[in-house]
This record gives sequence, C-alpha cells and structure tokens, in this order.
Amino acid sequence: MSRWSASLTRLRQSLDSPGEDLASRVVHGGLWTVVQKSSDRALGFIRTIVLARLLAPHDFGLFGIALVTQATIDTVLEFGVDAALVQREEGASEYLNAAWTIRVTKSLIVALTLILLAPLAAGFFHAPRAVSLIRVLALVVTLRGFQNVGVVYFRKELEIRKQFLLGFGSALAATAAAIALALVLGSVWALMAGLLVGAAAQLVLSYVLHPYRPWFEFDFGKIRELWRFGKWLFGSSTLNFAAVQGDDILLGRWLGAASLGLYQIAYRISNAVATEVTHVISGVTFPAYSKLQSRPDALRRAFLDTLSVTMSLVVPLAAAIALFIPQFVHYIIGDKWLGIVTPVRVLAAAGLLRAMSACWGPLYMARGRTEKPFWKQLMRAVLTLAPAYPMAMRYGVTGVSACVVLGISAALTYDLLWSGTAEELGVGIREIVTRMLAPGVGTICAWSIGGLLAVYIPRGFLWFLGEITLYGVAYGTALLVLEHGGWVTGWGGLRTLWARAGAS
Repeated sequence: MSRWSASLTRLRQSLDSPGEDLASRVVHGGLWTVVQKSSDRALGFIRTIVLARLLAPHDFGLFGIALVTQATIDTVLEFGVDAALVQREEGASEYLNAAWTIRVTKSLIVALTLILLAPLAAGFFHAPRAVSLIRVLALVVTLRGFQNVGVVYFRKELEIRKQFLLGFGSALAATAAAIALALVLGSVWALMAGLLVGAAAQLVLSYVLHPYRPWFEFDFGKIRELWRFGKWLFGSSTLNFAAVQGDDILLGRWLGAASLGLYQIAYRISNAVATEVTHVISGVTFPAYSKLQSRPDALRRAFLDTLSVTMSLVVPLAAAIALFIPQFVHYIIGDKWLGIVTPVRVLAAAGLLRAMSACWGPLYMARGRTEKPFWKQLMRAVLTLAPAYPMAMRYGVTGVSACVVLGISAALTYDLLWSGTAEELGVGIREIVTRMLAPGVGTICAWSIGGLLAVYIPRGFLWFLGEITLYGVAYGTALLVLEHGGWVTGWGGLRTLWARAGAS
C-alpha cells in the first residue's frame, strides 16, 4: 500500500506543480496533456455516438464539405506563427502583437473569401445545401482569429493545465450545443452549432486564462522574421492539407456527400488513437525538444524514449480498432454505418503509421529544420492523390482508404531513410525496429486471444465490453513479461523520467 500511496502522492504533486527542471516540466505537461486529450476524446466520443444515431451519413457529408472548403482557404494563408513563437528560445514576447496581427488579418481574409466563394464550392461538390453552412463558417473563422495569442505560452512553458481548461471548456460547450440541437432539429445544423459555440467559448476563455492583451502592430521587420521560420511550414502545411484533405475533396466530388460522410466517420474512428497520440507528442515534446536542441545526446535519448512509449500505446490500440469495429458499429452507432467496417480496418494501419511518423515532426521543428516536413508531405501528397481516382472508381471508400495508407507509408519512409536523423542523432533503422518488437509481439498475443474469444463466446453488449477488457489485460501482461525478459518496451524510459521528476 505504501508504494501505491507514494505513487498517488507523486501523481498529485506532478499535476499540481510543474517543478523546476525539464524532466519535471515534461512529466507535468505530459500528465495534463493526457488529461486534456482524454477528456476531449470522451466528449468527442459521446458527441459522435449521439449525432451518428440522430443524423444520417449525408448530414455528416454536407458538414464535411463545409469544413474542407474552409480548410482549403485557411491553408493557403498558413504561416506557422504559433510554431515560430514556441521555437524561439528567448524574446518571443516581443513578437506577440505582430503574430496576433497576422492571425486576425488572415482570419478576416479567409472569412470574406468563404462568403464570396460559397456558391462555387457548393457547386463543385454538387451540394447546394452546403452554401449556408460554408457562410456560417466565416463567423467561426473570425472568432478563432481573435483568440488571445498569449495562450501560445501554455505550450511554450509546458503549462498544459491551462491548455486543458481552454480546450476542455470549449469542447464541453460545443458538445452540449451540438447534442441539444440534434435532439431538437435532427439536421446538419446541429453539427454547425456545436462548432460555432465551441469557437466562441474558446475565444472568451483565452482572455480569461491568460493576462496578455494583444493589439495591432504592423511591424514588418518582426513579420518578416516570423515568416522566415514559417515559410517552409507554409509549404509543408499546404502539402499536408493536400494529403489529409485532398482525399475528402476528391471523394466528395466523385462519390457524393453520403460517401464522404461514411469516409469521414471511418477516418475519425480509425485515426482517433493516432490523432490523440500525435497531439500529445507535439504538445509536449516540441517545447521540450526545443530546450534540448543544443544537447544532441540528450535529444537522441528523449526521441527514442518518445518513440518507444508511442509504439507501446499505438500498436495495440490500432489493432484493437481493426478487431472490434464490427461490434462497435452494431452496438454503439447503429447498423446504418456498417459500410465503414472495411475502410476502418484499412485506415487503422494508416493511423499506426501516422502516429509513428509523427514522432519526427517535433524533432524537425525543434531543430529549426522546417524544410524536412515540406519534402515529407510532398511525398505523402503525391502517393495519396495520384492513384485516388482509379481506386475510388473501382473500390469506392475502401479504395481511397488504401491510398491514404500508401501516402503515409511514403512519409514514414522519408523519416526512416532520407531525413538525416541517423547522421544527425545516430538514430538508425536498428534502433527503431528494437523499439517496435515488444509492442508488436504483445499485440499479437492480445489479438490472438481476442480473435479466439470472438469465435467462441456469446454475442451481446456486455460480452463485447468483456472482450475489450480482456484484450487490454492480455496486452499489458505480455508487455510486462517481455520487459522482465529484457525487451525494450518503452515503459522503462517513462519510469526513469517519472523518477527524475519525483526526486526533483
């Protein structure tokens, strides 16, 4: 009991205070990031279940058309301002007003463009009902643009507790609004209302949680310095958009709003783990890596530990999504979504590869190598979009899902072979494979047990929950056995960091 009491005390202390050294701050930030993302995921899960039961795939498709239109215009004016502020080791406060000015100006231009181009965008997708949705998004973009730029310090200084309050508060407001209107209206406007209320709540909370009060400052010297860091991010974000949203655009154009709705829900479910893990990684490791950029040995150790922990989490969870998706659809969101089962299984592989590749992103950014994400995303975009048309025409949503796997595989190939990580940090293929063996073997054991149970046990919702529980227990047990046998599981590095934080 004393060990459990000490662990709980250390957990409470780590949540209450970030400490002074980097290890303590990383643990503090990591814990609050996990709390934030878990809460956001829980709210998102509830929202998805309720809205999927109340709305049709066509409604989600219309909403997706509006979002992809906004994202297209927004990406054209992406300058990486927040990342530039986080990456600067000192003097970032002098650039806050210039950064806020850029953000506000961009949001107003995007909003005006959405209003003017809404009929053309809706016509492109053969979805006239999307015009009003696109124009309402102009207000959402404007609200986001005026958000307090001072909240960037939540990331820079690893004050993730405040970041949690900002994200959870807005997510809670969005969820409540979306569900309430879905029950009343039963239409796509419930989705839009949630987005609008969430943006308004985030705007208000950004000024409540941070004392900084931005003002317009057209200092072109500072703007040029921010652009110098962000110019490659502009290119890589454009290519990332082409790879991530290009499939939505083409699928919506070729197969219609209903197929787009199915595809987006499939992507959301299959990539839920990858999305949350990558957000945790970038939210914590980017500022931590930035502080280690002049210490290559420490940076190498931190990168390998991050990769180990990421694989230990993502490999079993991606496999679980592929294994349990039929039961999830049947018991949770309804049989009208059965068309997502095969795409989810294909995209689960994409989620695993994406989470692994995401480990390199904060490393590139922290070292100021912003050209590397550009070339990486170029490969991903080309190999995702080039075969999309024939695959969509022949295999529908599943064919487009396979193209996504191909594109992300190309991005990971760049990380492993052509990014220069081996030369700069001494991280080669052998080190990467070593950190994937234990999660892979543990997942195979858990998958085997889960697959056998799926054949022999009765059907029912409670049995489904039991299968999931046993899968997790089997994986955890296998990992403990492998670690006891000397395998690298990732948890050893995490415990070392935890011990350092507790001793500080």
